[in-house]
Amino acid sequence: MSLNTLFEPALIQALPDGEFWIYAAGSSLIAGFALYRGLKAIARARLIENTPTAKIRSAPQGIVELVGNCRPAPAGVLTSPLSRTPCVWFRYSVERRNDKKWQRVKGGSSKQLFLCDDGTGLCAIYPLGAKITISDPQTWYGSTDNALPDHAHTSGRYRYSEELLQEGDSLYAHGLFVSLDDAVADGRADNPVLKDESPQNEELEVFHTLSKPRSSNAPYLLSNRPQDKIISRARNAGRFGIILFFIAGAIAVRLFVAKFL
Repeated sequence: MSLNTLFEPALIQALPDGEFWIYAAGSSLIAGFALYRGLKAIARARLIENTPTAKIRSAPQGIVELVGNCRPAPAGVLTSPLSRTPCVWFRYSVERRNDKKWQRVKGGSSKQLFLCDDGTGLCAIYPLGAKITISDPQTWYGSTDNALPDHAHTSGRYRYSEELLQEGDSLYAHGLFVSLDDAVADGRADNPVLKDESPQNEELEVFHTLSKPRSSNAPYLLSNRPQDKIISRARNAGRFGIILFFIAGAIAVRLFVAKFL
């Protein structure tokens, strides 16, 4: 069905019932989903904007915003699976081209905690459950499923994507801040999110953690982008969602009006 068909009541009325309901239900679902995501993004932008930045040394218990730099846990820096780059966190994906589609072969992200250092103290950051956005993701191509960036091509059967947080990177963090009576053990389940993780014995001189809030309405955000960029991206996502809601909603209303009125 072309766009012109949407403005021709006779053509809409002539649509078979099955085809009509596919278009009507599809546009209605898109409108509802777009509205939900748009309002959620706008609410996130306002929450980030209205949450004052706390210092680790004096941060209150509960939902806080921290700004500092990434530091590795005592267990040491990680090595990213694809580029073999030292880092404190990674996320990667390997896709293989089949016909005209990319199919994911493997991928994942690290779960090891890392540290935020804001000059007043250290906070253990548990990445599990966080929405993590990186400003400079890498993408390259190759002929095998493990080609390094140095051997990359502009095209190939495999596509590699990698996002990293490295030691010294700036870090914006928004989540549940908890101060502990005992020092955090690297990988230990002080945080309920990590109850299934294997503990290690090495201890940090760190008595603060940041993790996913227990409330589903509170976001858990980690990023190496500046705060103003995060807010701007959330607002743009909200605007896009609202615009898409009106477009898809108008299409759905037009279909129903032409069919039944």
